[in-house]
Amino acid sequence: MNSEALVLVSYGNRGIVELPDGSQSVCSYRRSVGRPYCGDRLLVELTGEDTSLLVQIKDRDNEFAGPAKPALLELGGGRLVVDPSENNLTGFV
Repeated sequence: MNSEALVLVSYGNRGIVELPDGSQSVCSYRRSVGRPYCGDRLLVELTGEDTSLLVQIKDRDNEFAGPAKPALLELGGGRLVVDPSENNLTGFV
């Protein structure tokens, strides 16, 4: 039986979701479906009393808040600077 759910905690290939009746379930993710994040709404298949399986990630209606800030990533001796406000990518090694 399928049910809608809200992701409360997401880690690795599973997470904890809240079902419409307020109960919580340990949900296993399928690689073919994708990895949900906290706050995502899902369609899950109930596989046991307190376990479920991810069927679909519903369209997101949440976004990161706050101004876009440049980020500096150090990757194995090289650096990559990302400035999302300019929609460009500059890097140097």
